[in-house]
Amino acid sequence: MLLALLLASVGAQVSDTRTVSLYLGSVISDGFGGTYRYESVEDTTLDREQPDKNEGGEFSLGGGRDKTILIRFGDLERALGPFRHIKKATLYLTADSTKPELSSIAKVMVPWGEGPLLVVGKPFIKAAGPGALPAPAFSATWKDRRAGTSWSLGGARSESDAQIIAGAKLTTTEDQVAITDLSGAVQDMADHPSQNFGFALAFAAPSEFESSQAPKNRPRLELEVEKAAIPAGADLSVTRIDRTPTYDVSGPKTAPAKSEEVTYTAHIRNVGDASSKFFLARWSVDDRPGSALEIDKALAPGEEATVTLKQAYEPLATDHRGGKISCTVTTNGPDADARNNAVTTYSNARAIGLTVEASFAKEIEANSGYRRIDDWAQAQMRVLNETYLPHSRFSFAPDGGLERFRLQGIQVVPDGTSKDQRAGEDLDGVVRFSTEDSGLRGGQLSQEFVRRLGFALGLPNLGTMNVSYERGKGQTARASSDRFGGVMGGGDTRFDGSIPGFFVLPYEPYSNPIFDVVATEPTELFAATDVFAMNSSLGTRGAFKSALTDMPTAVVIKAVGLDGKPLSGAELSFFQTKAGRIDDGAPAFTVVTDSGGTVNLPNRPGGTKDNPFGAIDPAGSNGLFMIRAAANGVTDYGWLKAWQLADAFHRTGRPAPIFELRFSLPSQPLDSATNLADGRPVRDSANDLPAKLASLVDGQTNGEVALPGEKDAWIEVDLGRDRPVGEVQLVVNSTTFWQQFDIVGYATGQEATGLEPWTKELDWGWTNQARGDRDANGAIVVHYRGTAARFRYIRIVNRGLSSPASLAELRVIPVRG
Repeated sequence: MLLALLLASVGAQVSDTRTVSLYLGSVISDGFGGTYRYESVEDTTLDREQPDKNEGGEFSLGGGRDKTILIRFGDLERALGPFRHIKKATLYLTADSTKPELSSIAKVMVPWGEGPLLVVGKPFIKAAGPGALPAPAFSATWKDRRAGTSWSLGGARSESDAQIIAGAKLTTTEDQVAITDLSGAVQDMADHPSQNFGFALAFAAPSEFESSQAPKNRPRLELEVEKAAIPAGADLSVTRIDRTPTYDVSGPKTAPAKSEEVTYTAHIRNVGDASSKFFLARWSVDDRPGSALEIDKALAPGEEATVTLKQAYEPLATDHRGGKISCTVTTNGPDADARNNAVTTYSNARAIGLTVEASFAKEIEANSGYRRIDDWAQAQMRVLNETYLPHSRFSFAPDGGLERFRLQGIQVVPDGTSKDQRAGEDLDGVVRFSTEDSGLRGGQLSQEFVRRLGFALGLPNLGTMNVSYERGKGQTARASSDRFGGVMGGGDTRFDGSIPGFFVLPYEPYSNPIFDVVATEPTELFAATDVFAMNSSLGTRGAFKSALTDMPTAVVIKAVGLDGKPLSGAELSFFQTKAGRIDDGAPAFTVVTDSGGTVNLPNRPGGTKDNPFGAIDPAGSNGLFMIRAAANGVTDYGWLKAWQLADAFHRTGRPAPIFELRFSLPSQPLDSATNLADGRPVRDSANDLPAKLASLVDGQTNGEVALPGEKDAWIEVDLGRDRPVGEVQLVVNSTTFWQQFDIVGYATGQEATGLEPWTKELDWGWTNQARGDRDANGAIVVHYRGTAARFRYIRIVNRGLSSPASLAELRVIPVRG
């Protein structure tokens, strides 16, 4: 199938002018009807008083005469799209102090490093002094732009470090700073992605601003962009850098020996439609530029030249961010597209091949904004190495993924033959695209490139541990979908560094006094399972080691109700997936909780270590337990996944982590045949007419009632007198409901305000899908059960953002007796 739908034409991607707002976590349009989360922001403070201290990962940025603030907005190539003219560019900062006075804003000319995110209990950074720790590798300080590589002048204060942006203006409001007239600098950053090192800001007096790690009011770069004409003429492109000699991944020698000479060859092609003039090529090693090589030759369209660099190989066993080798060309005359003027490789990186079928390559070259499939492929490698890897950060990996990848070869093959091609020499894995990949567009295409690379190198498809209600007829009574899944289909992408290391990060959205107040922000990048597999495989070749087999020696389950109280004597039956499905049949095992709700899971033989799952499929297809919990005559379901066990072991280091699993089970047997709300009076915060709300308690589920949508809106049923309540049911025909709400019960003579909720909902969208039952009419019934209490009134209060909401039926079930 031809790729007619793969990419819309460049002119059809967006309207002529649009506004793009960039900050860490902002949602960006990919220009093809899709969106993605923007992650490529770094910032830090350089402090003359503490010249060896790295302040990356802090929640604030400090300004003043002896301080420099660095901010970089990366991945502009993907955020803006090809051939965009930046009409306006404004940088917004939120001040935490008095109105600041800007001394200067400059365009940084050399690379620097933000440093690791902060992790509770791990002092990565200390001020200078006796016993001080050195600045982390690749991190910026007042003295160094990257630890061990100094600025020309401390604090990036020399012209070779940062060049002043003339004409930039600062305006302030009570708490916000706006720096305008930055369009020229940002245009240059977008046109030259390999030379985008961000801004350096200096302020005249002490000031403080929210950083990109702050929970709100993060630095924001607001751009007004318009389409630009696709330029004609010569276009010199560094299409790839090869390394020789090559080594067979499965051979007796898989990499060069220490100090062995290797040769890097940069291929420079004129991909434009006119001849080029002579040009300069410059190699740089670990961001230190060498001498320029003059290529006194004009290249006709399609013609290629090569330049070489010989280096002594240095093995890097634990961190592949080093050994960075780049080739940049500078043209003597017009160049149609500067984005392809440089390519970077890494000496110790895993080598990737790309195989694409001819129709796929043709569509990319016609419609993506890249004239050659080589340029498109290098753009994907930049996204991978500069966004996905460094920004997938966790408590055990505060610098993110330490692996890097190099593109060793590209094959364009006849349609229908991509799966038949050999991987080739010196390749750890091959990414393949065929004519069947016609549905991928825009940002989805970058996501799919990274996903296929992960599969090619043995990362498990974590999506196989998700099951749907429709797919699981019979035994699968619930759906399971990871709330914060990553590019490999699932897992957990939340940065957990603010959670003390002895806690297991909660998987499901239940209220907890600790986790309710600690931010754990997700991404759309690699999950923790992926990053551990990559980082623990550094120094090897071929596929990554499996992270799923790296399990704790014992697993303890603590079963609790929705209110967090232990479920004593609950019977838990564990049903395991096979090939991604749960079949009808006996459970893998059954256990019963003790008086505190806890139980040790049995270890089963298989793999490198005995564990509850037994022999884990490296692809993860049997890495899911559906847990059937029974207590007081009621059954509910939960989930436990192999990646949860592996992640908990990696972040806590404990041989027996405790997993708290919550089940919607009552504290006493229920009178399920009785609905205390049937026909009872209903009112809401909008004072809607009783006739409108009466259908919520009429026993019918084929319609829905629109509810007030503002924050703190509520709906309430009067049960007539104090009654022993054990369950509240919400019945819906859609997912349109408040995303976060409290269920509050109160007795005759009490007030609704100031009471502790009977239960809390933190993520209705997930609960609706994962815990809802379907009735005979197809309506979704969500059960909230807990400790029995006597209530006359049941009030549901919106605790989230304003949003539309509708409900089909509200039921209240009593306990027996």
